[in-house]
Amino acid sequence: MSTSESCETVRQWQATTRGVANRVKHTLKTGERSDVQFTVGSQHGEAETFRAHKYVLSISSAVFDSMFYGSSEDSKDDKKEEFDVPDVHPDAFANMLSFVYTDAVENLSEENAYPTLYCAQKYGIPQLAEQCSVVLLRQLKLENCLTNLENAASLNAEAMIEKCLEFVDGSSAAILQSDKLNTVKQATLGLIVKRNSLNVEEIVVYKAVEKWANEYCKLHDMDPSPENLRQALGEVLHFVRFPLMSDPQLTNGPMKCGLLSRDDLWDIYQWKHAAVKPSIIFPTVPRAPLGRPIKASPGRF
Repeated sequence: MSTSESCETVRQWQATTRGVANRVKHTLKTGERSDVQFTVGSQHGEAETFRAHKYVLSISSAVFDSMFYGSSEDSKDDKKEEFDVPDVHPDAFANMLSFVYTDAVENLSEENAYPTLYCAQKYGIPQLAEQCSVVLLRQLKLENCLTNLENAASLNAEAMIEKCLEFVDGSSAAILQSDKLNTVKQATLGLIVKRNSLNVEEIVVYKAVEKWANEYCKLHDMDPSPENLRQALGEVLHFVRFPLMSDPQLTNGPMKCGLLSRDDLWDIYQWKHAAVKPSIIFPTVPRAPLGRPIKASPGRF
């Protein structure tokens, strides 16, 4: 076969593949004319290699555009052809490339939606991030709500965080009494506890917070002393609306276990009983699920 015939055979896909979209998809699949290579996922096990095209990536992402063609001293120059991406899972990177080249992701699932969301945020592709959120929210349920909230918080995915918290509002008692709550990070606990629309009495919130703090101390081999419990909770303690608890609830709860300091208890007592209420560090406005405030329970010290 002559050289011209060989070239014709190699290039015939261009004539037989109909439509620009299909031809672009072909270049992704085959690596035809690729000018950049990514080694992806070393932090997740065995890394995979992906070939791509700088131009296609750059017109889909300002991050890629800066990587390849940025003029600042800190940006990668356009001569670099190989990049190491250890923190992204290969499946997520494949999903990202599929979206960039075809506007669709065939293999997006609940299992890889969060890694793909991370990849979408890393490279500034909000349309892909939105598709990931749709998949995750479709599967949102009591069993995975806290995991989804934790993951969304770690990615600072605000829309996902709010949807998860709305789910918490509707299942407040079940969420706050769940053992899974004890495994979330302090920041995630704080997102829940300071929620104004929780549909439970404050005693339920307090018990959940106290249990979380005790489990935290147990996990970190700490003595569950009042000081350590307060240290574990940090500012989360100040999100609990102690002034709205009844006096018996306060006496048999935070006062008994020592979670609140004497100064805290004195401030709460004055707020509950003094004619002129002092300023206080704890919230004093009742929570309002669906606009209906939960009234404080009656009682005195």
